[in-house]
Amino acid sequence: MHALQERNALVAIVLADSLGWPEAHLEESDPLRRIRLPQGDCPDLSFDERREWRQRNPQRNW
Repeated sequence: MHALQERNALVAIVLADSLGWPEAHLEESDPLRRIRLPQGDCPDLSFDERREWRQRNPQRNW
């Protein structure tokens, strides 16, 4: 029984090491943690400028 406990402990260590990298990667790649909004008021755009901006920056639904 003691050998089984040692094996389970070793498996737990290997799993923790294997799962640690993806977990850290997900935390670091979280887009909501990394977005830096510009400071100040929004610039005033003409209709044409706004249309061009929207064409260059399509809205993402994620």
